[in-house]
Amino acid sequence: MVAHAVVQRTREIGIRMALGAQRAQVLRSVLIQSMLFAVIGAVVGLIASMPLPGLFATMFQTWRVHSTPILVLVPVLLLVVALAAVLVPAADAVKVDPMEALRHE
Repeated sequence: MVAHAVVQRTREIGIRMALGAQRAQVLRSVLIQSMLFAVIGAVVGLIASMPLPGLFATMFQTWRVHSTPILVLVPVLLLVVALAAVLVPAADAVKVDPMEALRHE
């Protein structure tokens, strides 16, 4: 999804770079916009998962549920994977040639 969003924004990125935006600014913009969705998803998932340990404890009395490490590690792991997935399209966005992006349309 991120790669598709970057391709859709190729012209915008090219115009920004043609007007003087630095590569670091473009990289930061793409990373922030992409990771914002990952952070929102992790927070919503964390909030939605709060009642699950109690529910599982009542359903499966033989299981011991230790939710704190899981509730911390899973969102962190997902954010690390999302960051790794965002870096490739973000690096491609930085390499956009302004003239090529303007000719793209």
